[in-house]
Amino acid sequence: MPGSWTDELHALALVGAGGAAGSAARHLFSFLLRLGGLPSAQSHLSTLAINASGSLLAGWLLRQFGPVNSAMFLFWGLGFCGGFTTFSSYSREFVMLLREERLAEAVAYLLLSVGLGVGGFVAGWAVAGKGA
Repeated sequence: MPGSWTDELHALALVGAGGAAGSAARHLFSFLLRLGGLPSAQSHLSTLAINASGSLLAGWLLRQFGPVNSAMFLFWGLGFCGGFTTFSSYSREFVMLLREERLAEAVAYLLLSVGLGVGGFVAGWAVAGKGA
């Protein structure tokens, strides 16, 4: 049975606040990489690092603070990690690599994104379980 409207509004506020913080952190992370010299032609590497690290954190958080509807996971897992990681940027960058005929790089990006994302989540889950 679903929770009350009050519970859902509280969850929405937690996810929204976490998402705002995660989105801001993603923008700052990308900015710092560009400031550090990451060429614009390699901006997809920023998204790859963000998605891999965000997946690692999400796996750790779910194992540490699950279930999914806990306040900690709503804010940090669904909100922050959901705002920090980005499938839309990944998709855009993948298509742009294809349009620029950088096929090998596009395929590597595809495989690394999925592999590091899922692998990172599993690794985060495993790390959180060692101390439990």
